[in-house]
Amino acid sequence: MKIKTIICVLIIPFISTYANAQEKSTSISIGISPWGYSHSFIKGNNSEKYVYDFKSVMNANICLEKQFKGITTLAELSYTQGKFKEYDLNGTTTLFDPAQQEDLIDATFTIYAGLTINPNKRIQFPIYLGLSGGYLKGGAIHNFMGGGAAKARIKFYITNNIGIYAGVTGHYMLGSRKNDHGAKYDIHDILFTPDAGIIISL
Repeated sequence: MKIKTIICVLIIPFISTYANAQEKSTSISIGISPWGYSHSFIKGNNSEKYVYDFKSVMNANICLEKQFKGITTLAELSYTQGKFKEYDLNGTTTLFDPAQQEDLIDATFTIYAGLTINPNKRIQFPIYLGLSGGYLKGGAIHNFMGGGAAKARIKFYITNNIGIYAGVTGHYMLGSRKNDHGAKYDIHDILFTPDAGIIISL
């Protein structure tokens, strides 16, 4: 009886610690997207609208994620670039030159909160919603922007500490600018990128 009692005293704390470790996790992920979609436009008063589309859109991102019992938070730093494709200009303005053909550069920081389906298993399905802020340059746009984001992933852990993932991310960003006479222009950007990468649990 005494031996069994000693074994139980030693094993129970270990089991408890192991269970807690499975419930809580911190990880870093690094991902790339060789293809994406970017559509931006500047909208003014009346019917003014200046649209810019880009091609060869590529994205890279690094994320820090903390998960507890399926509830997760994720901080993401992403960088996107692309080649100018075409514009569609409807209106005239003295605030800027609408016919600029700048290539796309988009640097964004996003904080997400989400829920993981099938947490702490080999295969997981996290879904996230987030708030973003960043800088966008492309076409005639050179602005700091803010907005929202959504992300979904499929994770597969090869070992307890190393995994791979595939997913999709969408951003909708907003900004504005004014001229000396108070005329306001709203700036909109839509960015969609599928991506894949590796996960390292800390």
